[in-house]
Amino acid sequence: MCRRATDHHHLGQRRVRRRDRPRHDGTSAVRRRRRRSRTGSKRPHRPGGPRQRPALRRGPLGPRRPLPLAQPRPQATLNRTLFQRSQLVTKFRVGLNPLPWVLTPAGFDLSVPILQGAFAEIATTPFRGIHADPPAGLDAAGYRALLTQHGLTPAPGYFSADATAPPGEVAEAAKRHAAVQAELGNTEVFLATGLTPDRIAHPAIGYGDPHLPKVIDVIGATAEAIKAEGVTPALHPHVGSPIEIEPEIRAVLDAVPSSILSFGPDTGHLAWAGTTPATLMAEYAGRIAAVHLKDVHLDQAQAAKDADANYFDATVHKHTVWTEPGRGDVDLLAAVATLPDTFDGWLIVEVDVPEAETNLKSTQLSARWITKHLGPDVF
Repeated sequence: MCRRATDHHHLGQRRVRRRDRPRHDGTSAVRRRRRRSRTGSKRPHRPGGPRQRPALRRGPLGPRRPLPLAQPRPQATLNRTLFQRSQLVTKFRVGLNPLPWVLTPAGFDLSVPILQGAFAEIATTPFRGIHADPPAGLDAAGYRALLTQHGLTPAPGYFSADATAPPGEVAEAAKRHAAVQAELGNTEVFLATGLTPDRIAHPAIGYGDPHLPKVIDVIGATAEAIKAEGVTPALHPHVGSPIEIEPEIRAVLDAVPSSILSFGPDTGHLAWAGTTPATLMAEYAGRIAAVHLKDVHLDQAQAAKDADANYFDATVHKHTVWTEPGRGDVDLLAAVATLPDTFDGWLIVEVDVPEAETNLKSTQLSARWITKHLGPDVF
């Protein structure tokens, strides 16, 4: 409690100084001083010199009771409820990936009717920035109009590079994707490699893939094509893809120059694959352009690994790897704290498969966690 707040208890009444209070014999200190001045008596000498009194704390109505000499001044405790880096908080923005609506029981459905329903529900939450992924047949202007209809705005999208295809062919597709992102006003895009059958069958373990040099070539060429459109590509490691475990992530980031390829970590995929997100993010903090903020139940990830469950059994059918922010085991605040003070990009909340009862409830829980820990002004 602050000093000024405690002083309010004494307003409206005059405090009687301790030295002026009557003694048990009924005489006050004032009368005793007058008596000593008439008789010439002095206070008795105290052995060891005069007693040292602690400094008095000042209040608006005069001195207040001193703190005991041995008592330390009360210290404020660190409160992590609201993220403390206020300068950083005012710079970055937090958006949402509507993936739970798009991943229907019938499969991936990125259609206008699905997006209409998703955007209508998301608009009832604090989220405004939406991971931009225009459906087929809808250009950038049409997609922006769809967002605007619900009071939403575009946030960085995602390009999946086919590492088995010729690099030139992948680069052309990436260039078209980046042009749409640029038209939407996005300056970053997440760049990942597509999921492969062998990695889907045995996720989050890595293989020491002998094809990694080719993967690096594809990522490098794709990143250059995206960069040519004025958009910053950010490497996005993904479980089930050729870039999922830490050695693979480092190999790509270290092989492709930072002037071409930035970093777009996903806290959930990093944790599932055995990496501590904050540690890796701190090492490559200067290259981070955008982040996917995701939480994971690590016990479920381990159970899936022990059972040799495939990607979809681990996340949908038999295990519950994914969950809403704050409900899992990832230290999300530690991950966010690695971002440099100059970071002004996007954090995209992504819950691939909600643990909550509905997509809307999941989004509400995510928004509640963001508001509590990062503040209400980041949306």
